[in-house]
Amino acid sequence: VVLKPTKNDDNEITWEDENNTIAVLKFAGDDNQTKFFPKLSTKWEDADYAEYFADQDAFIFNFVASSAGKTKIASTSRATLELYNPYYDSDEDDLRVEPENVVIYMVGDDGSINDVTASFKAIETDDGDYVFQTKTRELGVYIIAEKPYTTAVEAPADDDTVKDVPNTGLF
Repeated sequence: VVLKPTKNDDNEITWEDENNTIAVLKFAGDDNQTKFFPKLSTKWEDADYAEYFADQDAFIFNFVASSAGKTKIASTSRATLELYNPYYDSDEDDLRVEPENVVIYMVGDDGSINDVTASFKAIETDDGDYVFQTKTRELGVYIIAEKPYTTAVEAPADDDTVKDVPNTGLF
């Protein structure tokens, strides 16, 4: 999707799947509007960091663009981004993970995973949706996890076939 937001006016972009609103971006457009490529992927495909979250339910919100810098938001102030709370079960009206226990990460340009939980707040919208809300100037890759990720260090395997190097007397 290629969008050209309305200059000097309020803009709202909503990403939805067949069942839910996944994300909403609200901003006041500045007078220098350019084309905007706000594609959203929620698939873990080709994500080097998926292995860090293999032991839990974690959700990725990957705002990808056709070229670098195309997810920058031309606005008069920081835009408001709302990501749906994937731990809310609307059928049971139950939060499977309390919002204060959720950890939100942003993937840096260098692939680093940075904890940005403090920049988000858990709210209920006027429509009754549970979301995590933040202010931003550019969209990125966000991971919402039920707990902090862990890095597993593999222990070396015991190998009985390893033989000692014989002493030849040369060294």
